[in-house]
Amino acid sequence: MILDLVIENARILTVDPDRPHASRFGVWGGRVAGLDEELDGSQARATVDLDGATVAPGFHDAHCHTTSFGLGLVLLQLDEIEGVEATLDAVAAYAAGLAPDEWVIAFGYGAGLPPDRYPDRHALDRAGGGRPVWLTHRSGHSCVVSSAVLAAAGITGGPGRSARGRVVVDEDGEPTGLIEEAAMDLVKEHVGPSSVERMAESIDRATAHYLTEGITGFTDAGIGCPGIDHTPVELAAYQLALATGRLHTRAQLMVHNELFHPLASHPDDAIATGLDLGVHTGFGDDRLSLGAMKIWVDGSGLGHTAATTGPDGRVREASTTTRPCSDNRSSTATGPAGRWRRTPSAMPPSTWCSTPWRRRPTVGPIRSGRGGPSVTASSTG
Repeated sequence: MILDLVIENARILTVDPDRPHASRFGVWGGRVAGLDEELDGSQARATVDLDGATVAPGFHDAHCHTTSFGLGLVLLQLDEIEGVEATLDAVAAYAAGLAPDEWVIAFGYGAGLPPDRYPDRHALDRAGGGRPVWLTHRSGHSCVVSSAVLAAAGITGGPGRSARGRVVVDEDGEPTGLIEEAAMDLVKEHVGPSSVERMAESIDRATAHYLTEGITGFTDAGIGCPGIDHTPVELAAYQLALATGRLHTRAQLMVHNELFHPLASHPDDAIATGLDLGVHTGFGDDRLSLGAMKIWVDGSGLGHTAATTGPDGRVREASTTTRPCSDNRSSTATGPAGRWRRTPSAMPPSTWCSTPWRRRPTVGPIRSGRGGPSVTASSTG
């Protein structure tokens, strides 16, 4: 056998209790073909001497949002920016390089901030120089937007708490700029999805970064969701990234549950609902495959939008004490007394649910009928 590669003079951690260490391993067809003496007599097309460096198996990130993270690297990533003032400074610096009518779109804000502090619409107006500013929280379950975004999305007032989320309002009933949960769809639907090429670029940036942290595989927890960091044809973006050498790790994709729809299959197939062409969990290969279904059943612990139970066991409504930060000034919002208005049409129906669950739903297969395909559901956000 002629191996593709031999790594030698290394400290190899095998994670095998029967043989925890090795100094040499061979690679053939993308897989480890042997260790140390198992390679004796074999030739290799290439040999790399690591000079005593450590080699460990790669990590698999079981829940991440690759296109969101990657688009932040393409546009503006705020996950390492702490505090309101530093966030506003980053927005101002980024906005200075944009045309007057371009959007400032960023991801990951909220580091070092308690849930009751955030840059409000007026602070974002100033930092963005009047441009539309849209910052998604690091949890992905809320965002803050400027006045220009509120106007563009037709948000003229805010609800207290609806079945799908809320637009937070101040004591005068006006939106502060904070939007939680599926109420964010008001902005997402206005902006629309990214192109397949932009998503492939985001996948390239994200997965290249993953490698620097030892992540060699991941599960993207929700493709095809609404928003500029997704697209209804997101699988095509992953295929493009793979075909053009821009998918640098293995990828398993969880499909947004709202993409499932009725299918007109043969009665014997017992497939009433699913994805086009009947594709289901397991489709693909070890580089790119379909995994579980992505289902939201409530909000986010990190974003403080999830329902919880109190000491008495009763379900408590999720709450964020809304204290927006406009430079050094703050005001108290009275969300529950507010209301929301959207022009020209109301928020569309959805399978989103923010109703508190008293018990976490069972994670397991959802079968379409006898002999039909199955998909595993995840209740995480």
